[in-house]
Amino acid sequence: MTTIANTYNEIFNELWVRSKASNHRSRQDRAIVGAFLLKMHDENNLVYIGDGHQYGEPFKWIPVSNDGQNEYVMITNEYNSTSIKHIVDKMSVSELSLDMDGEPVIPKPERYIRWGSRVAELSFYDG
Repeated sequence: MTTIANTYNEIFNELWVRSKASNHRSRQDRAIVGAFLLKMHDENNLVYIGDGHQYGEPFKWIPVSNDGQNEYVMITNEYNSTSIKHIVDKMSVSELSLDMDGEPVIPKPERYIRWGSRVAELSFYDG
């Protein structure tokens, strides 16, 4: 199965940098970032990053890019402005749940970032 390459994560990073330049006070920039994240949600193209990271509130999910073979995110080190490509893996969730109508919901694979090192992970979450 061939996967179409995309640069969604890089686009998000550019939008985030633009919004950060105004200290995230520009309603227009926030609306653009929000609309992009909603589109990524609709396409099931997000990875959960939680709290306490360099993107800050309210970001808990970021878009995933695809190079045709691997899903990945580009994380910029805040200290030296270098971007590092981190592969995003999928973990299959085996438990079935029921929706509000009692119908079984087939779980989607959960994505997670495969950090190159503990230092890379800690610098992202301490950033």
